[in-house]
Amino acid sequence: MAGVLAGAVLIIVWSVAPFLWLLRSSLSPSGEMTRVPISWWPETVTFASYADLLAALFAPGDGTTTAQLIALGLQNSMVVGVVVTVINVVLGFAAAYGFSRARGRGWSMALNGLIISRMVPMFAIIIPLFLLFSRVGIYDTYLALVLAELAVTLPFSIWLMKSYLDTIDVELDEQALVDGATKPQMLRLIMLPAARPGVATAAIFTFLTSWNSFIFPLVLSSSPTVMTVQPQIAATYSDMRADYDVLFASTVLACVPPMILAFILQRQLTRGLLSGAIKG
Repeated sequence: MAGVLAGAVLIIVWSVAPFLWLLRSSLSPSGEMTRVPISWWPETVTFASYADLLAALFAPGDGTTTAQLIALGLQNSMVVGVVVTVINVVLGFAAAYGFSRARGRGWSMALNGLIISRMVPMFAIIIPLFLLFSRVGIYDTYLALVLAELAVTLPFSIWLMKSYLDTIDVELDEQALVDGATKPQMLRLIMLPAARPGVATAAIFTFLTSWNSFIFPLVLSSSPTVMTVQPQIAATYSDMRADYDVLFASTVLACVPPMILAFILQRQLTRGLLSGAIKG
């Protein structure tokens, strides 16, 4: 028992230690982080980097400083993540309902095709997407990033919400139609509230996938006004003139939106995941 407890503590420390070191670095002056020997605790605690970053978020400027570049990246990630999540929920839910209620070999083959498309690695489609978007003139735009993220997230969202809709009795939507509701009304007023855990799980998955995406925005965007925060941080880290205290603070802030979303929807997320586990 003691060995299991020690192993659990070791795993927790191993998982949490990198974030604690990141937080410690974000609260230290820039010069202290390059000092030798290294200190485990900040000799001077400062929130100046957070203040610079928050000021840049409300007044991004032209992207000439590290704080302005990261602020633009955070705003771009939020725009792309929200748009991709909304489209996933709207289109994915309608498609999931169709796959859940339809019967026939063609529907099964189409669903299997969607699932198989998720097995294709991102790097296998990034070059064709780059050539296609460059040809039609949407390279380095929000539209290119949204379309690329949808190609990855929408099939899994459909499959996830379809699995949850399968657990809802068919008589529920049939009764709504008998009572005079139209198909859109039945989907919006009856099925969507009933499938809320599955929809929440799909929304969280979609937003996290888009927020953490690296290869798509790296290849499909080149300007700070479109590039999202992940490749922007990576590009700024390689710049020896970068303000490292601002970079560490921006990395901490980049963790906040997904954590807030998961905290708000944690109850629906747990129910959605448990439903999928029980069904499986």
